[in-house]
Amino acid sequence: MVRPVVAVLAILVLAAEVVWAASPDYLAQVEEIAAKLKSLSQAGVNTSMVEEYVNNALSLINKGNLTPEEAAWVEGNLTLAREELSSLESSYSSFVTWRYITLAGTVVGFASIPIAVYFLLPRAWAYLWFKTRKKWLVRRRYKR
Repeated sequence: MVRPVVAVLAILVLAAEVVWAASPDYLAQVEEIAAKLKSLSQAGVNTSMVEEYVNNALSLINKGNLTPEEAAWVEGNLTLAREELSSLESSYSSFVTWRYITLAGTVVGFASIPIAVYFLLPRAWAYLWFKTRKKWLVRRRYKR
C-alpha cells in the first residue's frame, strides 16, 4: 500500500520538476521588459498598457505552480508587453521630436507676450479711447 503512494508522489514530483524545467524563465523576461520600460517611462512615454500586461503576468508568476493554461496566459501577456514595447520604442523618436517642438512653441509663446503687450496695448488703448469719444462735441470757451 505504501509503495503505490510513494510511486505516485515520486511521479508527481518528477512531473512538476520536468514541467518547471521546461517552462521558460519568466522572471528574466520580466526583468528585460522592465529595464526597457523604465527608460521609456523616464523619458515621458505613456507606458501604462505595458505595465498592465507585466503586472498581470507577474501576479500569476508569483502564485507559482502554473497550470498549462496559466503558463500560456503569462506567455501571452509577456508577448503582448514585448510587442507594445517595441511599438513604443519605434515611435520614440517622433515622440521626442514633437515634445521638443511643443516645448519650443511654449517658450516662444511666453516670450512673445511682453513684446505683444508693448506694441499692441497702446494701439488698443488709443483705438478704444477714440471709439468711446467719437460723438463728443468740442465747444469754445472764450471768444477772441
